Amino acid sequence: MKFLFVVRNPSFFTQYEGVVNDLCERGNKVHFLLYSLVWKNWRMGDEALSEFKAKSGGLFDYEQIPDSFGLLDRVLKAKRSLVNYAGYLKNKNPISTSPYLISRAKNLLPATIGKLVSFNPVKKFIASEFFLKVGEWIEGVAPLNKVALRLLKKIEPDAVIASPFIFPNSKEIEYIKCARELGIPTAALIFSWDNLTTKGLFQFHPDSVIVWNKLQVKELVEIHNVEEEKTVSVGAPSLDYWFGRKPTRTYEQFCEEANLPPSRPFIIYLCSSQNIAKDENVFADEFISYLRKSLGDECPSILVRPHPMNQDIWEGFNAEGTVVYPRENRTAYAPRSRADFFDTLYHSSCIVGLNTTAIIEAAIVGKPCVTLISSRYSSTQSDTRHFNLLLDAGFLYVANDFAEAQEAITLIIAGGDKTGDKRYKFVNEFIRPLGMSQPVAPILGKTLEGLANQQN
Repeated sequence: MKFLFVVRNPSFFTQYEGVVNDLCERGNKVHFLLYSLVWKNWRMGDEALSEFKAKSGGLFDYEQIPDSFGLLDRVLKAKRSLVNYAGYLKNKNPISTSPYLISRAKNLLPATIGKLVSFNPVKKFIASEFFLKVGEWIEGVAPLNKVALRLLKKIEPDAVIASPFIFPNSKEIEYIKCARELGIPTAALIFSWDNLTTKGLFQFHPDSVIVWNKLQVKELVEIHNVEEEKTVSVGAPSLDYWFGRKPTRTYEQFCEEANLPPSRPFIIYLCSSQNIAKDENVFADEFISYLRKSLGDECPSILVRPHPMNQDIWEGFNAEGTVVYPRENRTAYAPRSRADFFDTLYHSSCIVGLNTTAIIEAAIVGKPCVTLISSRYSSTQSDTRHFNLLLDAGFLYVANDFAEAQEAITLIIAGGDKTGDKRYKFVNEFIRPLGMSQPVAPILGKTLEGLANQQN
């Protein structure tokens, strides 16, 4: 069988490489269509795709999607942006009530439409169920994209998989629509834990939507009006990497490379993306200063782990007893970067963070997690649905101020952590709902084969 993945950039391949490898090992062919072969945010090109193609024995190929910017494309882009914005305004089960996310969706509207929706009568209209129904109707009667049709007929896949599918300006929808017209089974593969409550609405429904867990199924049904029988929860294939690994360096070797004193324990301040905390260096400096003042000589060493999409703010950062590691911006999913990050987590005493996927990765590695609740970041933290999923899971030490964070850190370093069972339960239910010992990539591979068999 042949599987076509339609994705945005090379980072999606690195996240799904385990699934691609599983499909190819069973003799299937896999073809990737990408909007771009470069992702500047992560300093990533198509090296990983090229290397995999070279060793695949002809089972894997990829190409860039040709640009298509006709009048119809511009009209549909404007319509989809408006429907996405409406998803945040609707009275029943909005995507999110976060002021930041609502504002971001509005800022993605064409300028003229953005001005119109500032008027309350217009805003009230687009928040109505009637408007959303009109949006669905327009999507259904719009002519199919000729470029997508031509590529599908050339590639002749047995199934089309789109990811992330609901990002603003997701072109994958064109390929799902054309595949449905050609009778090819289709699936949307939800990329990450926050996508269903921070991006847009489903504006066309594929045959199947594949998610991580039952909580995301609930979001699909309640927010996106996806029929539950069309959903499949398999776990998080992108996080298979973190299970069953061993460190590549001893504690002493890691400390030497990171410039940490090996005689002391260290904690990690895990940074968030620019979208979450643009000025996080200022906040972290305040927290570190408080910690050092309150704990004095008993203060652990502190390793600041910059987010790859907000690395520049840490240039020149200097605080006593603190290192920024790594200093240089590395390709996030490169083998060395992943090994470095795993070793960092493995050797730490605990992590502290605001709102980042790295908290989940730390939980997988078995590390106690402290989250600092801050009013200055409420619209990207406590006001968001996805962050509250972590709070509800109960495995986090929730600190409402620096003093509470210091108490939690002191307790953990003294050996008093008792959140291990809750961390395990969270990882089991959220990341590997079909079994902690079951890698997700093979499960997803078999799920996709089942999807393709619907055609045969």
